[in-house]
Amino acid sequence: MIKYILIPFLVLGFLTSCSDSELITPGDEYFPPGMLDGSYTVNIDGVFTDFSTQTTAINNSAGSQINGTNQTNGTISIMIPQSLSVGTYDQLDGAMIAISMPDGVYVNSNLTGPLPFMLNITQLSSGKVSGLFSGQVFNMATGQTKELSNGSFVKIIIESTPGGDAILKANFDGQTIDFSSNAKAEGIVSAALISGTNPIENQELSITIPGGISVNTYTEEDEVEIKVNLGTSGNPADNYSNFNPTDGTYLPVTLKITGISEGENGMVTGTFSGSIAKYVNGVPTNTVQITGGQIKVPIVTP
Repeated sequence: MIKYILIPFLVLGFLTSCSDSELITPGDEYFPPGMLDGSYTVNIDGVFTDFSTQTTAINNSAGSQINGTNQTNGTISIMIPQSLSVGTYDQLDGAMIAISMPDGVYVNSNLTGPLPFMLNITQLSSGKVSGLFSGQVFNMATGQTKELSNGSFVKIIIESTPGGDAILKANFDGQTIDFSSNAKAEGIVSAALISGTNPIENQELSITIPGGISVNTYTEEDEVEIKVNLGTSGNPADNYSNFNPTDGTYLPVTLKITGISEGENGMVTGTFSGSIAKYVNGVPTNTVQITGGQIKVPIVTP
């Protein structure tokens, strides 16, 4: 209905304008008048909520994100398992949304499976993305479901990411967590570091190999250390590692480097698995099993 109401005004503007530069940009007709570039808003159970304080989008063939924050440290993140492209996506296509609020994190899934979520990317040009969204989100801790309506993001700037197609993810006790954002490898010859982040929960993963890496298989005997922050907004300091700093011992891990390419677009590929834990007075607790770890990250020279 909005775009039809706008048509007479667009025609009038065209007739009275003396410059083509004043014409509306294709895709803008979907948004209410007055929406500013960088706007990211949604009604949550009918309450207007603004996440425009800081916005960014990440375009990656392995998975893309549209992120925002507000002045009370709330966050919103929309994710699709592919590159950004104009079109409509729903939960059956793998579209996901996560919203962090004072009472916890809400996602479009509950104990029985995905909840309805609709994303319409209406515009993708000049390094910016715009779109509309609606659906339902659920708080696993409280059991509360909230309705999302009139969601929109307008010309969010798309950040470039090293490697573009970077992959750094694994299953942690069977739950897949993706750390591909800003994933990279550094210090290949000595003190190698493979790292990445999961911006949905501000989680971080790092794999350290003190002697550097080549195409080979490494284990805890090579002092390979896997460190993971699995914290959430309710428990941000939830740190795990296979290294016990009290006695200097390592839990078993396996890192297999399958390829290292050189040059401007150099990449490291491989797999990883093993055990990590939290340590209380030197005793490992809450052990987590890592399986199916995947590595495909660009080599970055500091």
